[in-house]
Amino acid sequence: MSKYKLVLFDLDNTLMETAPAGVATLQLVLADEGIDVTKQQIRKLLGLPGVQMAEHLGAPDPITTVKNFNERIGENSNLMKEFNGVNKMIQKLQKNGLQVGIVTSKMKVVYQKQSEFYPFSKIIDKVVYQDDTKKHKPNADPLLFALDKYFKGISPEQTLYVGDALYDMKSAHAANMDFANAGWGAIPGEDFSEAEFVFKQPIELANTITEL
Repeated sequence: MSKYKLVLFDLDNTLMETAPAGVATLQLVLADEGIDVTKQQIRKLLGLPGVQMAEHLGAPDPITTVKNFNERIGENSNLMKEFNGVNKMIQKLQKNGLQVGIVTSKMKVVYQKQSEFYPFSKIIDKVVYQDDTKKHKPNADPLLFALDKYFKGISPEQTLYVGDALYDMKSAHAANMDFANAGWGAIPGEDFSEAEFVFKQPIELANTITEL
């Protein structure tokens, strides 16, 4: 039996390959606002809530930028896809008695609007959204909120958080949770030396965690 009782997942670039769609859309929206940014500049901020990303990139009205982004992301929905092996990973974790959930920086309305593109939404119904907490990643609040709302009785030490960004790792450690880097979706070259695990494929995560 695993030392963990719960595995929480980030969404973007952990369960879903959304970076190409998100980066392309944000780049277009900012260009319309007269701001030229590179894809690499945007990628380095992935994991933050949209308003914070827009602020970092110099948007004059970050809230409007995010509103326009949410309205246009559907134009690039063809670039979104679930990573190979995600469903198999989730099913193996559940089969071995582990609970699963999602902690994302997306707003609830955006998640629900895009959920038709998320095959795993049929088997994971416990989701923490940006709207649920005042403080966001890299703060611990979203992860601790997940335990309090959905997984009472499970401690941070019994929880593993899986994500692709440094903000995810900082959030996990702030909450006293172990962190697994989703290497299949992470930004190349980022330093995850402080992560408890670094996995190259989803099934590698499932195989390792269920045998601990």
